[in-house]
Amino acid sequence: MYAQVRGTGGLRDVTWGVPAVILVVCGLFGIGAYWLDPGIARTTLLEVDAQGSLGVPVGASAPVREYDVLVEHPGVEHELFVSPTLGDSGGEADGAVELHVQLVDPAGRVLVDQPLLLEPECRRTSGCGWQDWTAPFTPTTAAAHRLAVTVVTVDVPAVHLLVTDPEKTDGPWT
Repeated sequence: MYAQVRGTGGLRDVTWGVPAVILVVCGLFGIGAYWLDPGIARTTLLEVDAQGSLGVPVGASAPVREYDVLVEHPGVEHELFVSPTLGDSGGEADGAVELHVQLVDPAGRVLVDQPLLLEPECRRTSGCGWQDWTAPFTPTTAAAHRLAVTVVTVDVPAVHLLVTDPEKTDGPWT
């Protein structure tokens, strides 16, 4: 548009079709992204980038990161998502990551107890990272549950944790 105005000198001579189509398409993409994200954000019980094992000396005990997950709808299948990330390190995944994930209810019943070995995977647009892992679980009590993630592999910058409840409708907008 700028080139057209600069070349002809008047706004009446500008071809408005292509810029208008671009503006409409971009607006529709923005509206679509807005509609998708709030749906996910509003079902979130816990979302955190947990500190990994960066800087932990080889041979030292593996760091355990613990979080409270406040369950509001017992009897409903929830979802736990775990994804080791490179954070802001700017590197790439060069080997498998070993983790242990455990979710325990207030009575001490174990809902999830899973050792994980997540291999590197390379995506076209975002370089090489690690595989994600997802597990369904159904809590029986509306109370705080304890999520513990043990990062066994040394030099993993962070682990993204997400717990969702499909019946929750008032989660934080992120």
